[in-house]
Amino acid sequence: MNYVKAVNVSGYSYYDKYWFNPSEEIARSLNGHVFHGYVVKSSVFPVSYGKVKTIFENTLNTVKPVLAIGLGLSPSSKEIAIKLAAVNNMYSTVPDVDGIKGYLEQIVPNGPVVVNSTLPLKKIIKSLQGKAHVTD
Repeated sequence: MNYVKAVNVSGYSYYDKYWFNPSEEIARSLNGHVFHGYVVKSSVFPVSYGKVKTIFENTLNTVKPVLAIGLGLSPSSKEIAIKLAAVNNMYSTVPDVDGIKGYLEQIVPNGPVVVNSTLPLKKIIKSLQGKAHVTD
């Protein structure tokens, strides 16, 4: 069967002392799976402020997904966090794989400060409740 609707799920590879990044494993495990007529086309990006933007743009131009979902690793988190919005600033307390720490530089110059998620977040959170511990 030929699926015309693709969803891109992206994760990130290792960085700093974090040689295992669950976002990479999740993205890889979903690649090629079909959900409700959408095929998952996964990507794994390097944790590199200087490279990821170009790689991500190339991925979007190649895959042409109807939806892109980005996963990541926050080492201090104890649970899965669903983000309501993306902030157009780099910030990191540890260096990326190129030794660079992003410090409040815009990702998209002259872009919006915040981009709200267009996913049905209430529905997603509600579906997760009862299956795992979900906090406010």
